Order: sequence, then structure tokens, then C-alpha cells
Amino acid sequence: MTETGRDALGRIALLAGMPAAERLALAKECRWQKFSKGQLIFDKDSDNRDIMFVVDGRVTVTGYSLAGKEISFAEIGPGDHFGEVAAIDGEARSAAVTAASDCELASLNPVSFQRLLESHPAIGAQIMRRLTAIIRRSTERLMDFTTLSAHQRVCSELMRMAKPSQAVAGAFDIYPIPTQATISSRIGTTRETVARILGELIRGGIMVKKGRSVTIPDMSKLELLAQRLDGRH
Repeated sequence: MTETGRDALGRIALLAGMPAAERLALAKECRWQKFSKGQLIFDKDSDNRDIMFVVDGRVTVTGYSLAGKEISFAEIGPGDHFGEVAAIDGEARSAAVTAASDCELASLNPVSFQRLLESHPAIGAQIMRRLTAIIRRSTERLMDFTTLSAHQRVCSELMRMAKPSQAVAGAFDIYPIPTQATISSRIGTTRETVARILGELIRGGIMVKKGRSVTIPDMSKLELLAQRLDGRH
């Protein structure tokens, strides 16, 4: 363990309700690893079954289409976790995970994870809600792919990422905004198409970009673009 003397797992949202002494004991069961930006943490079909807690840094979850095109599912940051599906069902990994930045992870083996769920039902309930949310997002994305134009899919993805602004009443923020390549891989289009659409949204005042931050002053305008099924915008 690299965090001797500190309750490093106290940063993990899933474990926040545990007594500190129990988190310290759990940390001793974890395997602590550091990864460099771009380093593969595990690949699709890996036999690694651990649940992993992101103590520092960010990771990217990706999969591949039948044609071999990389598809980005999510970027996971400090305090979050991933890998619970394989830890629960014992099957191979369904996606690859790569370090999006230098990061530190604590991984817990499936047996210890099962004991954790049995002794802390509240954590088990959080896992259930998390898996339900993943299913809902996957269903939404599938519907997007089959019914929406590229322009609409970009708008829908921005809406999914946006959070209420802490600085501007009624506005929504996205920070950090993923790269154009990341967005394109999530919604199944090209980076050039994403760049063009984002440019249109900025010029039209639908969103305001400053550095890696995006502000959406009026979400209803973005929603209107996402809902236009005739493709006109």
C-alpha cells in the first residue's frame, strides 16, 4: 500500500459511509498501483476480476465495434470506481481501460469485494443503482445511434455531460470537456464532424467555450436541436 498512515480510500464515494477504521483495514487488502498516462490497465477479455478504485488521476473505458473502430464509453475520475461487473459475475472484462492521465488505483479482489457487499448492504445498494444507471445510459446511446443524426448525437452527448453551473444561475457547465476524438468515439462519428458541430454551436451562442470548460447558457436550445428528428438545424 502506498498510502500508509492515510485514509486514502476515504476519497472513494462508494466507501464514504464506512467507518474510517474499516476503510483502513480494507485498504490493506487492496493492491496499490500507479499507471502512467496512456498505459493499458487491462484489455478487453482480460481475466482480471478486481474492482478498482481511482484514488488519483483519470482512466478511460473503451470498446471496439465489429469493424474494429474504437468506441469510448466513459472517463472515470478520482473518487470513482470501475470493474464491478467482472468482480460480480466472474466473466472476462467487457471493455479495455487505459490511464487518461498519471493515476493511482487500489484494486480489490472479487472475494474481498463480495465480503464487503455482504457486510455493508448500503454499498451493495449503491452498486445496484450504479449498474442500473449504466443500463439506462446504454439504452439511450443505442437509441441515439439508431434514430439520431450526428448533429443530434453531439447535442445529446453534451446534455448527458452537463451539470448545473455553480457560477451562472440557470446555466450548465461541462468540465473538463472531453477531446473531439473522445466525443467522436462515444457517438460513432468522425472527429472532423464533431469539430464542425461544436464550432456551429459556439458560433450560434448555444454554448460558450473557455479553455477546457464549456458553459451552456440555455439548455432548452440544446434540447431543441437534439429533438429535431428531421435533421434540420
